[in-house]
Amino acid sequence: YLGRGGFGEVWEAEAPGGLTKAVKIAPVDVAEEGIACREWEGLRKIRDVRHPYLLSIERFEIIGHHLVIVMEMAERSLADRFNECVRQS
Repeated sequence: YLGRGGFGEVWEAEAPGGLTKAVKIAPVDVAEEGIACREWEGLRKIRDVRHPYLLSIERFEIIGHHLVIVMEMAERSLADRFNECVRQS
């Protein structure tokens, strides 16, 4: 367990081959016409974006009533990076 935010929890996991990944699990409502979830729509829009300052998204899917997102693990949190910059200034 790494933390909880407004849209769910993030866990550290070991993927096949021993790779470390971040797994975000967020509850969603499944509507009759499809999935009603802001995160899902956002993921659909950015899934092919590649940039050296963005973590890559490996996969995302709905399992039960949860959106599960598997992504590259960051070296540290944004708060840790911010504190590092403050100390350097």
